[in-house]
Amino acid sequence: MNCFKHRELTAVGTCKICSKAVCPECVLEGDRDITCSPVCEEESGLFRQLNLRAFKLYGISEKPRGLPQSVVAPMLMSGILVCAAALGFWLEPKIAFVPAIFLLMAFGVGVGAFLAWRRHKENGLNI
Repeated sequence: MNCFKHRELTAVGTCKICSKAVCPECVLEGDRDITCSPVCEEESGLFRQLNLRAFKLYGISEKPRGLPQSVVAPMLMSGILVCAAALGFWLEPKIAFVPAIFLLMAFGVGVGAFLAWRRHKENGLNI
């Protein structure tokens, strides 16, 4: 692929905004992207600001903020199921299979919460 301006030179990348191929002479390097002109460089900066605002708005950040919601909700559900099982064992010890079912469900939800947490950590998601 050759530069859009200097047809004889090989391109080193494409402009982030207009997707034109640029050579080392034409390239303008911004913070994190390549652009072909000052207009595209300014527009790229505006896109970067817009993305940073969206990250803040939706709670997506570069720093980890604790446990993700997809982990906290199952953990709470697991705790509720354990409490229900304990209450069942305490109120009606003769019918032990019902609280045992609650304990099995709590174990399953807890394992699901652990797997979700591990997936978030492995993928680097800071949601």
